[in-house]
Amino acid sequence: MTIGNGLGGIEVTALSAAGGVTANNQASGITLGTLAAGGAVSINVAGTARFTGAATAPSFSVTSNNIDIAQGATLGGAATQQVFLAARSAASQAILGGTAEGQGWTLTNAEAGRIRAQTLTVSVQATGQSATRPADLLVRDLTLAARPARRGA
Repeated sequence: MTIGNGLGGIEVTALSAAGGVTANNQASGITLGTLAAGGAVSINVAGTARFTGAATAPSFSVTSNNIDIAQGATLGGAATQQVFLAARSAASQAILGGTAEGQGWTLTNAEAGRIRAQTLTVSVQATGQSATRPADLLVRDLTLAARPARRGA
């Protein structure tokens, strides 16, 4: 299933798809409530990717200028193998962890705690070429919980 909009924000209250879901919005962002997909979910938006309910799928790829995983929402679940988050904007430093939103792409400690996946990858763009520029990704206080993988049966 493909969702696209070049005019303004996309808002989806509830979506259930047997296969994958692709959402593109090069004009603004997207707000997703409850999402259940049987295949990979790919989101690429110029604005904020906002999750307000339970979002489950085998894998997620979210490219955005910011991300917001609201209190009570989750991204991924017990069967989610991969969550890949990419910060689009190279205009400001991306922030991972802490309690406060930054100027650009920010995933707070509380938001990170709402992600459920076997693998979490965060990718950011360089904020410039100067060797003396600030770090492209600032990691603040961050708590990640993990369980050892079970081997054999």
